[in-house]
Order: sequence, then C-alpha cells, then structure tokens
Amino acid sequence: MTIAQLAVGGFSDPLVRQFLHELQASGFEGEVDTSHATRTVLATDNSIYQRYPRAVVFPR
Repeated sequence: MTIAQLAVGGFSDPLVRQFLHELQASGFEGEVDTSHATRTVLATDNSIYQRYPRAVVFPR
C-alpha cells in the first residue's frame, strides 16, 4: 500500500488569489497565510488522510 504524498509547489492559483484579495478588501480582520510550511502543517493529522489547503485563514 502506498501513502499519497503532498505535492510541493508555489502558490499560483488565480482563483484563490482573487478570493483572498476580495476577502481582505471586504474588511476581513485576521491573518491569511499561503506559505508551504503552514499549509503542510494543517494538511496532516494522525490519520492516513491528507487534504492540502490552498490557503489558511485565521480570523480574529
């Protein structure tokens, strides 16, 4: 059995960029993180499942 691996790549999804831009323009208060490190930490848990987020939003 092979465990799926997360792809390493840059943040380049234009739809996500547009969403994040509109989110911040609408008065969103908090932090937005698209770094590889943060997305990797939040993509894994103690199971075999991995869902790699395109961005992470921390509302205040």
